Amino acid sequence: MAKVPKDSLLSAYLLVGTDELKRQHSLSRLKDYLNPDFFDFNFEEHLDASALEPTPCLDALQQLPFGDTRKLFVIHKVEKLKKETSEALVSYLYNPNPASILLCIADALPKNTRLYKAIAHCGKQAIIDCKTKQYAALVKEIQVLVRNHGLSITTSAARLLQARLGDSMLMLDNQIVSLAQRFGTGYCLEDADITTYVPQLVEANIWNFLDVLSKRNRAEALSLFSTIKPSSYILMHIRIVARLRELICTKTLQQTHEEYRLPELLHRQAWQVEKYHGFASLFSEQELLDCLARAKQLEWYLKNTADKQQACVRFIVAMTKSK
Repeated sequence: MAKVPKDSLLSAYLLVGTDELKRQHSLSRLKDYLNPDFFDFNFEEHLDASALEPTPCLDALQQLPFGDTRKLFVIHKVEKLKKETSEALVSYLYNPNPASILLCIADALPKNTRLYKAIAHCGKQAIIDCKTKQYAALVKEIQVLVRNHGLSITTSAARLLQARLGDSMLMLDNQIVSLAQRFGTGYCLEDADITTYVPQLVEANIWNFLDVLSKRNRAEALSLFSTIKPSSYILMHIRIVARLRELICTKTLQQTHEEYRLPELLHRQAWQVEKYHGFASLFSEQELLDCLARAKQLEWYLKNTADKQQACVRFIVAMTKSK
């Protein structure tokens, strides 16, 4: 949220979205407006909205600040408010105490709800979008975070960092702080640094898993596979088959020196297939055909047996076997 004069702060704000880092920064900025000598008197925070009753909320909001001109009342998970509490806040917001700031925080709150409309009524800046960014934008945001901590990072390493930690900007920022402490100002983070020092904390991204599998890196492929949920095995298999066919196509074009045609034939952007030439060079044409045949066997195991996990492990071991 933008910095404004203290007396220009609105009576209410809504932080909506799952970007924890942006929510934390916005909350911290509002806290900074309070007089630190009287902070405990003028700051009240409720982590579970479902337990809030109307009367205590309204009493707290109507009280005047002590030793300061503003006070801050924070409610997390406002989407879980009881109906009567939500309605009480809606009524309050159409005639609020000008000395109080109500900060509501929600992962999601529909725009057609009465509470959303009441907060929006407080001013144009009342709704603060904290939605998690889409993948491409998130990778760029990671690069910005890294620069803010005195480091740089390759695009590939930024994608790998996201694949290992997920979309939580707070978790990403904490990990980047740790990497900055390890490597020092001016260091450029690369794939090997992320692989070595960043744990896999979320279910592996299928595309990242495919790239590791295509590099024939058995240890990392098995590590990533261990994070994939059984409910995702069928999708994983579909992607593996598609990748093998793409690598067979790449291999054929390499033999005729027509690699430049790959984006056109696969209906992809050039950046989406730039690694395929290196992947294909790690396999002979017969190995790719053999992997495709094994993928057909894997499909049968996934659809007809309870031995799904072990069948996947056997396939990964076979595909990552060195020439």
